[in-house]
Amino acid sequence: TRRSSDLSLSEYNYILFTDDDCIVSPSWINEMVSALKNGSERVVFGRTEAYTHNTAKFSHKVQQTQFGWDWHGIAGNGDCCFATILRNKKIVFTDPCLPYAQIGSSNNFGIHKSVITKHGYFSPRFGAGSIGFSAEDTEWQYRLLKRGEPLAYNPLPIVRHDNWLGQRDAAVQLN
Repeated sequence: TRRSSDLSLSEYNYILFTDDDCIVSPSWINEMVSALKNGSERVVFGRTEAYTHNTAKFSHKVQQTQFGWDWHGIAGNGDCCFATILRNKKIVFTDPCLPYAQIGSSNNFGIHKSVITKHGYFSPRFGAGSIGFSAEDTEWQYRLLKRGEPLAYNPLPIVRHDNWLGQRDAAVQLN
């Protein structure tokens, strides 16, 4: 895609990603670049916590499902913050799995530029408004694993996700 070729023209060897509803920690860039430089993996995902809820106390909920782990923040009023992942240790994934339930989502990751050249980037067929709704990052991660590209999770690059949804909107997202 055009997006892939644009990223492959970057003058830097590492490309870092977060979402517009995430707040990065002060050390995020250094931690992500360090993980990419010091590890053998060319794709690294970081820890994503729920951002402080404006109106209610919240906690992080973690439970194992048939697909992997379900990670999200849940507020006392029932609001949910999805796309969090709170593992405390580094893990390297080499086998295909359901990426968002195991590794993390595209709101906190970094890659070596060479990954784009070798494997391409997110497919627009799975993006917002498509049949995949917004699963382009999950498809991309799965494709990389299927092609033998290890993906690492490192808890040191931290972002806080400010994606709180009311109970009704959260239920729609889950179904």
